[in-house]
Amino acid sequence: MELIDRQALIEHLKIHCDGCGEALHCAFEAPTVDAVPVVHGRWVAIDEDCEALDGETESKRWGCTNCHEIVEYDDYTHIQRLSPYCPNCGAKMDRGAEDG
Repeated sequence: MELIDRQALIEHLKIHCDGCGEALHCAFEAPTVDAVPVVHGRWVAIDEDCEALDGETESKRWGCTNCHEIVEYDDYTHIQRLSPYCPNCGAKMDRGAEDG
C-alpha cells in the first residue's frame, strides 16, 4: 500500500488533466487510511546516575532519545536484542549516533 496526498492529486488533475471529472470523482471517493508520522530515535547507554554514556555498549540501562525513558536489562547480552521500537513512545530506533 502507498499513501498519497489526496489534495495534491486533485490539484494535479485540475492542472494537468483539464479537471477530468471522472478522475476527480475517483480521487474524492478513494478510501483513506489512518496514518501517523514515524518518530525516530536511538538507544543510548545510561549510567547509574542516569547520564548518557557515549559509545558504551556494556550497559544494563538504555534510554530513548525521543522520550528519554529508560529500559533496564538483567545482563549485558541484550545488546543484540534491543527493541527496534521504544516500548514507551513507539519511536523507531533507527537513528545513528550522528543523527542525534
